[in-house]
Amino acid sequence: MTKKKQKRLQQLALKTLRARRAKRKRLALKMGVKAVRASYFIVNDTPKDGVNGTAAGKAFPGAMCSDSKNGIIYVNCGSAIAPVWTPINSVASADSGE
Repeated sequence: MTKKKQKRLQQLALKTLRARRAKRKRLALKMGVKAVRASYFIVNDTPKDGVNGTAAGKAFPGAMCSDSKNGIIYVNCGSAIAPVWTPINSVASADSGE
């Protein structure tokens, strides 16, 4: 394959990728969704908040984190840089009678 043909294929692939991203963004806006990025993290204890906290720089707003030790699921209500983990459920202990 010549360099010219290879470059043309790369440009076409990039154009296709940009078109797909734009289409997803238009669809998300049409449906009223502000962000389509989300992640799921599993930790062995309560996630830590802040810039040095659990998944800082990786957990976008809306990302979920599961505490496998305590059975609690958290959602990031902060930013990607400084996540704030808020519990959305908890498992009632067997001896609490709930």
